[in-house]
Amino acid sequence: MKTPSFLSTLDTLTPPQQICFAAAIITRSTPNYQLFLELTQFGDIQLFRQALNLLWDFASGQQNQVALEKWLPQIEQHIPDREAFDMYGVHPATDAMLSLSMAMNCALSPNSEEVDGIAQLALKTIGQFLKYSEVPELKGTELQQYIEQHPLYLQQLDFYDELLGSLSKVKVTPSLIKEIKNLARNDEISHLGISISEDK
Repeated sequence: MKTPSFLSTLDTLTPPQQICFAAAIITRSTPNYQLFLELTQFGDIQLFRQALNLLWDFASGQQNQVALEKWLPQIEQHIPDREAFDMYGVHPATDAMLSLSMAMNCALSPNSEEVDGIAQLALKTIGQFLKYSEVPELKGTELQQYIEQHPLYLQQLDFYDELLGSLSKVKVTPSLIKEIKNLARNDEISHLGISISEDK
């Protein structure tokens, strides 16, 4: 499935704004990874959340690249092997961890194309989920049309539009990050509509 590119808009953002965009997408995918962990006992949700918080802190200037360099190998070690699990849930969980690794690499070496890749990967995750859960019989153009008209896909595009609109107006500040975090958390419902109750 061909997914839309946001590169032209991302190119107008500063590296901290791009990292905020990526971190928001990953934040919304967190319940997918957490559900997989609960079902398989594979992974580390605290590691995931701490690394994600590190990204937010980096975007606001509270962390440096040295901290990211220390965390990146740990994240890469916890990316699930799709072939090792006979269940669909490994795919969105792997996509979440891959996105986190990509975002940390972008923080170390700014790359708007890779940030665009994170946005596209989340849309592909939705497409794969819809094919698996709703329309396994569809292929090609029919499948693409079904996905592109589905509320989950359209909601994700609206989420991107809202993120890019907020980020393009002002520079990254603690108040902006708080606003974007709240938007991204989406009442702890992922972009696949998965909800996980979280201990506060």
